[in-house]
Amino acid sequence: MAKKSGKSVDSVAASFAGLSAQRVQQGKGSVQPADVGVVTGIPLPSLVMRYFFRSTVFPLSKIVQLTGQEGSCKSAFLYEIMRWHYMANGGAALAQNENKDSPELRRSILKYNPEWASKFFKEDTTSLEEWQEFLIRTLSSTKEIYEDSKTAGAVWPLILGVDSITATGTAAELENIHSDGFASRGFAVMANLISRFMRAMPGQLRNYPFTVVGTNHLKPGTDAMGRPKDDIPGGKSVKFMETYEIKMVRIKDIDKANYGGITVQFTLQKNSLGPSRFSVKADLLWWRAPGPNGKPRQETAWDWETASIELLLAFESCKGKKGLYRRLQEVCDIHVISKTTRKAWSNVLGVPKDSPTTFRQLGRLLETRQDILVQLYEILGIEVRTVWDQRIPYSEFMSAESDKQRAALLVNLQQFRDDPASFSAADFPDMLEGDGGDD
Repeated sequence: MAKKSGKSVDSVAASFAGLSAQRVQQGKGSVQPADVGVVTGIPLPSLVMRYFFRSTVFPLSKIVQLTGQEGSCKSAFLYEIMRWHYMANGGAALAQNENKDSPELRRSILKYNPEWASKFFKEDTTSLEEWQEFLIRTLSSTKEIYEDSKTAGAVWPLILGVDSITATGTAAELENIHSDGFASRGFAVMANLISRFMRAMPGQLRNYPFTVVGTNHLKPGTDAMGRPKDDIPGGKSVKFMETYEIKMVRIKDIDKANYGGITVQFTLQKNSLGPSRFSVKADLLWWRAPGPNGKPRQETAWDWETASIELLLAFESCKGKKGLYRRLQEVCDIHVISKTTRKAWSNVLGVPKDSPTTFRQLGRLLETRQDILVQLYEILGIEVRTVWDQRIPYSEFMSAESDKQRAALLVNLQQFRDDPASFSAADFPDMLEGDGGDD
């Protein structure tokens, strides 16, 4: 017969507390006593992107990979993520690794903001080693700036972009091509170097408000059974270290009298912080308009507001989502006048039936209604996360949020010990009823 343990719950908990304290005394600053981890970041500027990431914030200290075939607007989305960081008073650094920089596209997406432009720097890299060295050097220099600042800590985020990860070969490969006059197979060497480099990146980002975003080319192919598959060069290492992998596909071109554009489908192939393989669509639009000096210039913008309204309406025709659609309509009450012209009305949003407006304007009105958004987050399964208060250095803020989690845990622990039945786990959803019984 097995011997029963004489340890009480309290003594086991005390043992774990002592283990954590011992590790801290040994200089292990990354030790987390109890399960009090937190995710924080900068605001996401639209409902459709909050639904896509299933989060109200864009988390920091993470690695993101953007994949797609040529012409799928990967660079344009990289610049958009830069815009989110600038909106949070951040900065951006870019390793341009394809020798096809598009400054007009970038500046227009960044609204020609001179303050943002002053907090941007770019390096044209010509080999795998160069963009890797660029990242490490920029990370190290920025950490020094954070610590040398008057606040003695990081109070603004930095995004580091690589466009693209596998656009150039290794330095040795390029030297051999120059000397031999021709290329030889070098994929295994590239994948190995990327793999070794990526294993070092998580430690560089931890406890700092950095975001690393790399674009990569997607090569469609087939597997041994003839089924379609996507091949991404550079090996599997980035996939293991990334928090998000976003696949971008060009759906159609937009060609109007006053503007042009592209409709892009975003699919979250990997989401380490929530559900994966969800898709949304949005338009990237461009047009010509007079600048401050009166001269025409390129304007470019992602139409997230229209995409948000189309997202809410799309559930009506989704199999198994009729009940969800009704719940959304009870909250936002959107009535479409014309899908072609994208016009609708909503009494809830203050747009009467006799004066409908564009989806874009409805989306803008929706973003001003926090009371409605909170209800939509609950229905759509969007995690409400804490926005980083940049008056507090990032590492201190993360520590303070962990302390809040710890305090809440202690309260829950006492309640659990007083009444264990009150903490019973939720049962599985009823799979027989479906979503409102419509399908």
